[in-house]
Amino acid sequence: MSMIGKAFGRISDAIVKLGDMDLEADKAMTGNSLIYEVDTICKALSKTCNNLRTYINEVGIQLATMARGDFTRKSNVKFAGDFVDLKNSMDDIQVALRNSFGEMSTVTSELVSGSQSVADSASQLADAANRSNLLVAEIDENVADI
Repeated sequence: MSMIGKAFGRISDAIVKLGDMDLEADKAMTGNSLIYEVDTICKALSKTCNNLRTYINEVGIQLATMARGDFTRKSNVKFAGDFVDLKNSMDDIQVALRNSFGEMSTVTSELVSGSQSVADSASQLADAANRSNLLVAEIDENVADI
């Protein structure tokens, strides 16, 4: 098999692996290509694999960070092509979750404050009821003495 045939064989194997989402496919692209076009294809395939690894790693880090409750991390990875929509969606989800949890925190604070007010009012009502009972008992004693 000629050098060109071998080079295209490596490219073909790498593209099949990439289609199966094997992001290590570019590792099969070793060796020097004799033709500029083959070299260009090899470099483009290698760049594609590197970009996909970077994107998948970044998405994993971002999701793990959000899973820990941190919704403030900003990605420094520059996504390209159709992957820009993925990054924008991740950013939108992060903002929506940060806002939702912020609103829940505000509502929780208001509930705690309101429940404390209800508890204070209930305590005052119980004190008034006890004073009323004492007054009724005192009146009963006075009436009985008469």
